[in-house]
Amino acid sequence: MIRILFLFGYYLKSKHSDFKYHTFIVTFSQSIKEIDKMFTHDYSSWQTVNLKEWVENYESSRFTQISDCKAVITSEYNTEHIAEWLAQHTPVRIIEHF
Repeated sequence: MIRILFLFGYYLKSKHSDFKYHTFIVTFSQSIKEIDKMFTHDYSSWQTVNLKEWVENYESSRFTQISDCKAVITSEYNTEHIAEWLAQHTPVRIIEHF
């Protein structure tokens, strides 16, 4: 799956010189379902109900879960902010930038 995403991203970048979206894959040490509980238990702090909604609240950002503990995140210009926040507030094991 990762190889397909990388090749697809390369194809888009090579075909469209104005392609500005950045992609990274996050592997968490806990399941995303467990991480989602952080948002539902403290809605007043996060103002979202799950991790997907939190990421997608950033303009032009998308969150796609690809396994229990792994997600693909794409964003036009917010990847650095999202990756930094994830590293500080969630149990991130690996962030792979493409």
